[in-house]
Amino acid sequence: MDAIASDFRSQREGRLSLKHCYCSPVADAFLRGASAFTSRLRRLGVEACTADVKQRFRETLGRLLHCEPGCISFFPSLTVGLNFISWSYPYELGDEVLVYYSDYPSVVLPWVEATKTFGAHLRYLPEENELTAESIEAYLTHKTRVLCLSHIQFITGKVADIAAIGQLCKARGIDLIIDAAQSMGVHPVYPTEWHSAVVIAPGYKWLLGIHGAAVCYSSDAFRAKLHPRLIGPDIMLPSTSGWVSYENNPTRSAALFEYGTVSREYMAGMAAVVEGIHLAVGIEAIHDRIQSLHKTVLELMPRELLSPVLKGNPDTSILSLRIAESVPMSSGELVQRLEQEATIYLTERQGIIRVAPHFYNTAEDMERLCSELARILAS
Repeated sequence: MDAIASDFRSQREGRLSLKHCYCSPVADAFLRGASAFTSRLRRLGVEACTADVKQRFRETLGRLLHCEPGCISFFPSLTVGLNFISWSYPYELGDEVLVYYSDYPSVVLPWVEATKTFGAHLRYLPEENELTAESIEAYLTHKTRVLCLSHIQFITGKVADIAAIGQLCKARGIDLIIDAAQSMGVHPVYPTEWHSAVVIAPGYKWLLGIHGAAVCYSSDAFRAKLHPRLIGPDIMLPSTSGWVSYENNPTRSAALFEYGTVSREYMAGMAAVVEGIHLAVGIEAIHDRIQSLHKTVLELMPRELLSPVLKGNPDTSILSLRIAESVPMSSGELVQRLEQEATIYLTERQGIIRVAPHFYNTAEDMERLCSELARILAS
């Protein structure tokens, strides 16, 4: 781990980025993978490269998620993916889709118009819901068909008990669709063990990739029942009519979601970064490093000036902090001053400061952060 982390840190030029929950620095491994594909493309042509890069992408991400390669798809973004799914779902009149009120808008908005269009109902778990199987079960009805929520909430870092929720959904015949934006790449994410229909995450956060790439797992059973309304020739099964065929006969493989031209360069980059970092270091080791860094911050930060939003020791990727009411400074001002005066980069959402280190950050980084927090808040 330390050798890979050292190589990653050497590119940061003194900047301390602790905002992986928002956007990560692009890993060199991603750039090398994408560049290598482009060079090969120039030499050999698209026909010689496309199948190989798609297969490597599916196999590498399948290893990360402990699933079959045939369940892995590429989307240009999480929002595009959830819109495809929401508009392809086989609703019946009166069906219900359940979401969490405080979730990230990309997780909720795709269902708003789709449910309305097809005569289904969008219902909300209240903000105070604990996101446990027991707290969610009270909101399920015989009409609930889909539960869509984030594994880890983007503001507070609240963690849903996905394993237990998955068992509940399986028993009730509900399709569980998970936004893993704040967990894939930093927490163990195992969709088949969760009995998930879909798990999807963007590539530019904890996966250390780039905007324009997202990873999606989907179960065979889920894809089989979809009615895709976004279609193109790339997802159609071979036709006896040859090239000029307008028969709507889509594949049911994971390629179903790749209805338009996808970026092979980004596929190659994502495969390279996951193989070279996440699989090489080990997702459990990455997870443990992040938890250790959170612990260091909690031990060293000025407790009279800051407090954690979540109590206890939550197993989360985002350490969310709140400034004490006695401090005459907004969270936005604090984040701005950290950037301007100390080249430390955090993010703020709705008055909450988010600390989100990755595996290559160190205890010394956290000490530097806490020192600057104490200095600025006391000034």
